[in-house]
Amino acid sequence: MQSDILFRCSSLGRLMTEPRSKSESLSETAKALCLEMFIERKYKRRKKVESKYMTKGIINEEVAITSFNVHLIKQTGQFIELVKNTERRKNDFITGEPDICNPILADIKNCWDIFTFFDAKTKALNKDYFWQLQGYMWLFDFDTANLVYTLENTPNDIMEREMRFKESSDESDFIFDDIPAEERIHIINVERDDACIEALKEKVLLGREYIAKLLAMP
Repeated sequence: MQSDILFRCSSLGRLMTEPRSKSESLSETAKALCLEMFIERKYKRRKKVESKYMTKGIINEEVAITSFNVHLIKQTGQFIELVKNTERRKNDFITGEPDICNPILADIKNCWDIFTFFDAKTKALNKDYFWQLQGYMWLFDFDTANLVYTLENTPNDIMEREMRFKESSDESDFIFDDIPAEERIHIINVERDDACIEALKEKVLLGREYIAKLLAMP
């Protein structure tokens, strides 16, 4: 078995997807993840996932962290300084790098528009994010973590490109300064679940077995 293969926290939701058949140990979603990891392992090619939604999130990362920081200061009445985390940790099973890990653990999700923001706000906790945060709490030894949705203004170059291709769009689809700041942030507190972490360990071992079989193929 490839005991040095580590699953990224951002992919744990795919790994933990339940198979349709009880006779299967891994779902098709998990197998697809393992196939990507096999290709990365053997052929040094990592599948790239890029989109305008991800680009906005990356560009607005610092802005979103600042919004969260200001929100916490208003809520607690205490000065709290949050900075972008750059430390990646790993253990014998997983690896990950949360957005914030001092003094609290948090991951930021910057929503594309007001519709995706309220969709996230009114729905149950996204299972992919649940597993991602379980992984972070395990790696960084926290009992709780915050999943933070923010609604930030769209960067100008993305907005101009979108408006050029969608003639019906106007700036209100991309700029949200008219909405109070406290209405543009949604925080979900997630508790660490050690039973889930044990289940995660078992699934990582199954994933490694599957990758080992792929690596053994002629």
